Amino acid sequence: MTQEDRLNYSAVLLEDAHRCLSTAKSNVEISDYKAAANRSYYAIFHSMRALLILDDDFRSFKAYRNYCAVSATLYEDRDFGQEPFKDCDKCV
Repeated sequence: MTQEDRLNYSAVLLEDAHRCLSTAKSNVEISDYKAAANRSYYAIFHSMRALLILDDDFRSFKAYRNYCAVSATLYEDRDFGQEPFKDCDKCV
């Protein structure tokens, strides 16, 4: 993938993030907090993908591990009944 391709893809991902954030704000206005949290999560998810795709080493162990670390941080101090990424050998 060329640098220009990655820039274009990053822009698309940022548009997705912006749409998710806009939807999250609308959900908050109607007191649908669960949906707002979901859309906020995806806004962050798409934003992180937009940043990582610009890294020359995007598919490397390091980039993937950093992505997992960010994702795991989103779950920090939450009780979901399991620890995400606990057994992920790429995230250790």
